[in-house]
Amino acid sequence: MLSSCATATGTLDSLASEDGAVTDVPSATAAGTPVLMGDIPGGTSSQAFFHFDISSLGQARVVSASLEVFQSSLSGVPSSVGPFNVDHVDYGTLDTSDFGTSGLDSGFAQISDYTSGSYKIITVTSQLAVDIAAGRSYSQYRIRSGNNADATADAVNYDMGESGTNKPLLRYSICQ
Repeated sequence: MLSSCATATGTLDSLASEDGAVTDVPSATAAGTPVLMGDIPGGTSSQAFFHFDISSLGQARVVSASLEVFQSSLSGVPSSVGPFNVDHVDYGTLDTSDFGTSGLDSGFAQISDYTSGSYKIITVTSQLAVDIAAGRSYSQYRIRSGNNADATADAVNYDMGESGTNKPLLRYSICQ
């Protein structure tokens, strides 16, 4: 039986210097906001990466957590390369080698709602708990499309940490 604890809730913004997008060929990283994710012109795919500094949470027990990413717009028909898979990853510092790397928990969630102007909310309770238990000072996630269908843009734009109003968020409830 678990003893009672003081529950605290909060929100962390993504760390702008460590989130962004990585493309496959030619391999490149992109910062700024928004970033295009999915099948982009020229037969290239792009994956979106989100980084949260969780050092302030210490060794707290996670009651609940959600990743919230804002889709600002879309290009083409994103459903043709969807649904989008959400991966729990440990990429450290974002660079070109992060495209397609193995995840800690690959495809633990999917996004099949391509409506622009809205936050996509993904439950990450288990993933945040794993990061805290492993002693990581960060929690990182990737969103990727299921395939690269053609040379036409079929993608969505996600706002990143540089966004003035629609930053990626990690909402949590912890037991201290």
